Amino acid sequence: YLEHIEEQLVAFAKYQQLYYQVLLLDTTGQEIIRVSYENGEAQLVRQNKLQNKADRDYFKTAIAIPRNSIYISAFDFNEERGKFEQLFKPSIRLAAPIYNRQNKLQGIVAIDYMAEHLDRQLTQKNYRTPGQLMLLNRAGYWLIAQESKQQWGLRQPNREQQTFERQFPKAWQYISLKDSGQIQTQEGLFSFTTFDPRNIPENLAQVNIPKITLSKNGIDSYGWKIISYISPEVLSAKSDQILINFLWLYLFLNGLLAVSVAGVTIVWKKNQLANAELEQTQLKFLEAQGRDWLKSHIANQILHSLDINTILETAVSEIHALLKIERCNFTWYRATTTQPFWEVVTEAKNQELLSAIGCYPAESVGHLCDRFLQGEILQIDEVATLEDLELKKLLVVQECKSFIGLPITTSSEVVGVLSCSYVSKIHHWQQEEVILLQEVLDQLTIAINQAQLYTDTHQTAISLRKLTAELQNSRSQLIAHNQVLMELSKNKILTQGNFLRACHTVNEVVSQALEVTQVSICLLDENHTRLECVDSYNLTTDEHTQGRELRITDYPNYFKCWENSHLIVSNDVSSDPRIEELLEEYLKPSGITSMLNAVIYFSGKMIGVMCLEYIGVAHNWSLEEQNFASALADLLSLALEASERVEAELQLQKRTHELETTLRKLRLTQTQMVQSEKMSSLGQMVAGVAHEINNPVSFIHGNLIHATEYTQDLLELIELYQQHFPNPPEDITEILEELDLDFLQEDLDKLFKSMRMGTERITAIVRSLRTFSRLDEAQLKDVNIHESIDSTLTILHNRLIAKPGTSEIQVIKDYDQLPLINCYAGELNQVFMNILSNAIDAVEERCQQQTMREEKYIGEISIHTAIVKENWVKIRITDNGYGIPPDIQSKLFDPFFTTKKIGKGTGLGLSISYQIVVKHHGGNLICNSQFGEETEFIIEIPIRQSLSQAISTIDNEQ
Repeated sequence: YLEHIEEQLVAFAKYQQLYYQVLLLDTTGQEIIRVSYENGEAQLVRQNKLQNKADRDYFKTAIAIPRNSIYISAFDFNEERGKFEQLFKPSIRLAAPIYNRQNKLQGIVAIDYMAEHLDRQLTQKNYRTPGQLMLLNRAGYWLIAQESKQQWGLRQPNREQQTFERQFPKAWQYISLKDSGQIQTQEGLFSFTTFDPRNIPENLAQVNIPKITLSKNGIDSYGWKIISYISPEVLSAKSDQILINFLWLYLFLNGLLAVSVAGVTIVWKKNQLANAELEQTQLKFLEAQGRDWLKSHIANQILHSLDINTILETAVSEIHALLKIERCNFTWYRATTTQPFWEVVTEAKNQELLSAIGCYPAESVGHLCDRFLQGEILQIDEVATLEDLELKKLLVVQECKSFIGLPITTSSEVVGVLSCSYVSKIHHWQQEEVILLQEVLDQLTIAINQAQLYTDTHQTAISLRKLTAELQNSRSQLIAHNQVLMELSKNKILTQGNFLRACHTVNEVVSQALEVTQVSICLLDENHTRLECVDSYNLTTDEHTQGRELRITDYPNYFKCWENSHLIVSNDVSSDPRIEELLEEYLKPSGITSMLNAVIYFSGKMIGVMCLEYIGVAHNWSLEEQNFASALADLLSLALEASERVEAELQLQKRTHELETTLRKLRLTQTQMVQSEKMSSLGQMVAGVAHEINNPVSFIHGNLIHATEYTQDLLELIELYQQHFPNPPEDITEILEELDLDFLQEDLDKLFKSMRMGTERITAIVRSLRTFSRLDEAQLKDVNIHESIDSTLTILHNRLIAKPGTSEIQVIKDYDQLPLINCYAGELNQVFMNILSNAIDAVEERCQQQTMREEKYIGEISIHTAIVKENWVKIRITDNGYGIPPDIQSKLFDPFFTTKKIGKGTGLGLSISYQIVVKHHGGNLICNSQFGEETEFIIEIPIRQSLSQAISTIDNEQ
């Protein structure tokens, strides 16, 4: 859209060639577009050269004025911040605010009118006037002077010296007070008139000219005066000629003013899409006679219209009527086709003459065509005397006796010819007539150019309005579509892996956003032989349906369409050959009139189609809607990818869980097998060691009785000898003294008693080892639980006694009267060993920490047994260690979970214990712990094991 505006502004500047710059600024004053006219060319200024004009007076004023208003600056040399920017380029700045359809301010448009254009106009006209022409502003500064050094005097450093008043003080006293008139002084003859180029002429009063807002600075620079000056010398020498041309002077000023005012009026017209016409003078002139009045009248007539045909008809009719010419017509040269031709578009003639309106091949005009195209004025007083036979023949055929043709070239390079002819008589064309026709033609050219410009601008305005409406609609659609896409992309349903729910959501949102009657999503099967509808949503009924199928065998052409296209856009399904196969069986019965299908791709391959369908009134799918459908198809591809990813993740998680479970079972089985093997080896070793120990211990223990008896007999014998032989020999006395027989007799009894206790201790330990290993009790057997617990404590005795850094751990037993328990004794002993070992570890850890802090602490382990629920036994083992943190308690029985340091535990003790109690005995193993205080393990097992439980245990072991 911006490029289109740039093209329009460049064309405007190039076409008119009256403006230094054309600017488009936003509300901050930043230039968006700048077109500069330099060196005969209109060019866009590069983006990096654009400036911010927020501090300029014209921006500050124009941005604040009401809508449909125009700001006009002072007549200056681009004075900004007290300095002239371009001393030799005087200009007038015009600016207007720009609003959109929502009446929101968008910025301003500004143009710099080339004020020296007035100089060129005056120079072109000056040769026909009896004196020198000057242009002054209200303050009396020369805008156009008789001497070059006075030209644009207000730009000079000593501009106070460059005024009309300085050179012609007497004349200025009169001229400054009057709007128009004539005065002769010793300084010469001055004819003048005053005008304000900003005024709107009466002949444009019916045109919608915007409100004018004048610059606050330099208002006096307007109120211009055009002065014709004749010096005293020239006045004296040419008095007669001056009197003859005096009336012509004022008529000329009138025409000149019209041209001058047109330069500024053209700016308004451009800014308001060429709604205004060239300004017609309001000068009061003294007389209006002859042909000069005729020229002014014709010009005044044609300047009342902006329609080219009306302008041409008016000009031709006025010339025919007022100049009494027998035939006057206007002809266009049409060079736009392969065969150029001349077209007579309008004519005014005497009633008896035949009409010449029509088209004529260019060849039929001969070389006359080339002469007109080269801009030559063809003036023939007597056709009969022509030496150019080809031209003579052409004019004779048209019954012309006198002929004049004046070509024009419009700003769009179109050539036309205004021709006048006499049929009944010979007419000698006077110079005044030729000049008059040329003057009329000049006005006609301006009128045609402005009419063409108006037409072009009007069409451009219509196109721009249409384009603006389309762009606004496109913008609204884009915003709405982007909003929908953003909301959908943020919707978690599309990424959660449930593709059907994602389809439901997308279909409903899209149907409501585009007001599409029906939206469907279809996926190809694995063989790509059919499309199956995953979900179809109907906006009217608010229902979702599934299951519709399209097979490639039934609709081959429809499926073939997708080979080279990702979209099928059908505004009218009844006339679209691509979907003709669907018409009778699906589209017509469903009432579908318009359809838009977008391919859904996955991994670069087509996997399905998204169908948007209108039912009822046909719909033309916009480019935005097509792009939106493609984006939705891509979004569905992402949703399908998410669905497959989630499904793969679930499968992976399931498989991983299965593998982890299998691995855990394998490791647990392996550990149990190792543990069983270890226990079996331990049992065998214990059995062997017990056997080897029991034999010598039994021998020693048994012989200790005899040794005691023998020793006692010997002692009694010695005592008897002492009684009968109180005075033994000296050598015997010495030996008795060395032996200290009394001490020996006393200590020997203690020695034998100690040896008996040692053998009994060894016997108890061996018995405990055999009880713990239970090699002969691998099957269910009635067992005394208390013996099992005591045997475990016996084995752990060394850990319970006091050691350096730790005090003795007290074991408190509270045994109930329990019957024999039917259980796997060896396995149950493992449970007691694991739990009691952990209890000793906990107590030792706390004891060590308390000792370091010099706090008194007595480690205790309590063992309670009781019968519960009539057929169950409960064993509670409690320690007063630090307890177990809550976050760890739930993981205690997990295989390989341990809180101990590496090498201190495998993490299998409690897990195996749980398996033994729960799986093998059908009981419960519960941990209750208060962190920082104590830990309690509760073992509950039935007194009698059921047959089913025993069978289950065997199955688990197998």
